[in-house]
Amino acid sequence: MVTTLNAQINEGGTPPSFITKNLNQIPFVTMPSIDLVRLQAEDAINDLNKSIPYRFGENLYTSLNPSNSGVWDKLSDGSNIWRMGIHCKDAASINLCFDKYKLPQGAKLYIYNEQKSFVIGAFTDYNNQEDGMFATTIIPSSSIIIEYYEPKDAEFKGELNLWRVSHGYRGPYSNEKSFGNSGLCEKNVVCPEATGWEDQIKGECVIIAGGTELCSGTLINNTSNNGTPYILTANHCWDAAQNPSNWVFWFNWKSATCANPSINPPHQDVSGAVLKAKNAASDFCLVQMNSTPPAGYNLYYVGWSRSTTPSTSAYCIHHPSIDIMKFSRSLGLRDTVAYGKTSWKARWAYGQVTEPGSSGSAIYDQNHRLVGQLYGGPSSCSAPAADMWDVFGKFDVSWEGGGSSATRLKDWLDPTNTNVTTLDGYDPNVPTLAVDAQLLSILIPADSYCSGDHLNVQPNVIIKNKGINNLMNANITYWIDGLNPVSQPWSGTLTTGQTIDVTFPDITLTSGNHTFSSKINLAGDLNHSNDSIGKSYSVNGGTSLPFIEGFEGGARPNCWTEEVGPPAWQFITGNGSSNPSNAHTGTKNACLKDITSASNKNKLMLPMIDLTICNNPRITFWHTQSVWGSDQDILTVYYKSSISGTWTPLQQYTSSISTWTLETINLPNASNNYYIAFEGDAKYGYGVCIDDITVTGDHIGIDELTFNSRVNVYPNPNNGNFTIEINSKTPEIISIKVFDLLGTMVYENNNIVNSSNYTNTIDLSFLSNGIYYLKVQGDYKNITKKIIIKK
Repeated sequence: MVTTLNAQINEGGTPPSFITKNLNQIPFVTMPSIDLVRLQAEDAINDLNKSIPYRFGENLYTSLNPSNSGVWDKLSDGSNIWRMGIHCKDAASINLCFDKYKLPQGAKLYIYNEQKSFVIGAFTDYNNQEDGMFATTIIPSSSIIIEYYEPKDAEFKGELNLWRVSHGYRGPYSNEKSFGNSGLCEKNVVCPEATGWEDQIKGECVIIAGGTELCSGTLINNTSNNGTPYILTANHCWDAAQNPSNWVFWFNWKSATCANPSINPPHQDVSGAVLKAKNAASDFCLVQMNSTPPAGYNLYYVGWSRSTTPSTSAYCIHHPSIDIMKFSRSLGLRDTVAYGKTSWKARWAYGQVTEPGSSGSAIYDQNHRLVGQLYGGPSSCSAPAADMWDVFGKFDVSWEGGGSSATRLKDWLDPTNTNVTTLDGYDPNVPTLAVDAQLLSILIPADSYCSGDHLNVQPNVIIKNKGINNLMNANITYWIDGLNPVSQPWSGTLTTGQTIDVTFPDITLTSGNHTFSSKINLAGDLNHSNDSIGKSYSVNGGTSLPFIEGFEGGARPNCWTEEVGPPAWQFITGNGSSNPSNAHTGTKNACLKDITSASNKNKLMLPMIDLTICNNPRITFWHTQSVWGSDQDILTVYYKSSISGTWTPLQQYTSSISTWTLETINLPNASNNYYIAFEGDAKYGYGVCIDDITVTGDHIGIDELTFNSRVNVYPNPNNGNFTIEINSKTPEIISIKVFDLLGTMVYENNNIVNSSNYTNTIDLSFLSNGIYYLKVQGDYKNITKKIIIKK
């Protein structure tokens, strides 16, 4: 299962490699090791000082791009994908920064962990920035894969250069000073004491600055009330990280309940900003994010006060020790000079405090208006009463700052020169226009479909009335891949804030990667910025033979399904402990085990397979199921010839199999939508484990019969040396691969440029006598030929 836990502004979708077989192996670059002992010694000192950002990683600099690293693959539709792996030994997380990022329209960038269970992207030309920089959020893994997709007809060749890899050794995804590890005195922002502060909570964020430093910040309003995405934080966060072009901002990272959650909650991200003003005198820094947060983030631009009168109560919203959002309360503020700065001093009277990582967070007065940002102080959950205080840079001092637009807030937060002393917050989700229709989201098509799914779907979109007046009618249009617009009128009554689904007539989805775009048209609409929306989706067109799966992704493979559960099938090494302690090959296999029940069954089902293109189809796999005392788990293999058919047993294994053993089963009643399932029955044993599954046959014929004139192999039979001739009607890029009967690839030659006639001699004399399959993959068709080696 692929999970996107945290949403950086992106298009979504599935990386093409997840649904494409027989791609080149991904080369990994191993980054230099970090000096963890030195870093931890420095952190032990620095973590006591709130006037410096919280460090969670170390930056490693490089220059890796599609020209000097990774591997390219050409897809059947003429598009190309480039992939490269990055490994940081023992890292808790990795995040990246590109100093060249310029993508053409239609190109997509994905980044995911090696198990393919955590994916960010697709990032597109929408993420292009003027300076060419692009930074990613944190990925919880020590090994990641970068995948770049470029369409065949791209306007220009995309530019990517990986400049920085940040090795996270602690932080939000480690067990030290991270999610759930702030002081026990801290309170979550949804606890009853925070009632009434819901708007300000929606304006707080985490800032990942410079790849390895973490601070807090606040989305702040300006007198134009226009949603310009300004973030106020501390100047010392800038001093540590400098260029905000590679900052990443996390919003809504908070618990859903007053109690701490057991798992890390999601958040929503924006990447990149530009500096507007900063000044050390009041320790403020104002940046403008490069992208306006989507309406779906549901954020709030907080109000402010530059009054010099101390507040009678004060409230701080922050991310202590890079934990989820917390709040701290004070009886009031008073003027002070601390650490050489004129500041507000907050004495914490209710037990909550601030911590490293809270730097830059807002302090609010009794009217819910921001009056400063955190600089430092001695408070902590264990501090003595005399030290339960912190200081905040004063907003009124920052207003005039150093007297220039680069050193004060006035020019940016009062662009219309109103000279107001206070400003209330701005909620972009509250209607301000009389007529405003929004295309809110796309429900159908879904992100991905597998072969065998019902591919006749009814496109479905959601429209929302963002205006003050009732919405009575509109016209909605959609396009697939920008072609053949389909329009449909809607009429009814939508009051302010209401939504409604609009469903279109049936369409049949076709194989491949596609884009779905939709637009709402309404006469008199006063805001066209929210009229259009788009998404990517993919359709797996079917599984070709030989079908091979080794579970090396460490997660359930794409388009595989489970029928029931728990227990769920696990994709681990051996059975996770012993018997077996290893996979058959590689590092991962599939296993079902349960030591809590006398019988628990679950089917693990392969994607639909077309067996009509081969004779004598069969499945081979490697298998163990060791007995534990007298407790014996059972494996049953089933098939059905259609999605609506009844599962029929093929073979059942009821005895102990203590070592990896090869099993072969002939597949009866072949059809073009054939299904196979492995059912494990866990009965307190060591588990049912399977690995290296291959479905193949003696002769694969449709392509061969239709296109026999295009590919010739001679002599055949041969002694391992033979000639291959490929005749193409048009120029294309081809690859040649040879598989044995178990589906193991024994020869590969990729990215061959064939202008019309290709001839080459292949030497497989090192192979044993037997039957092999030669597979030619081109731009227009896949062709498989049987070859016989007989020495």
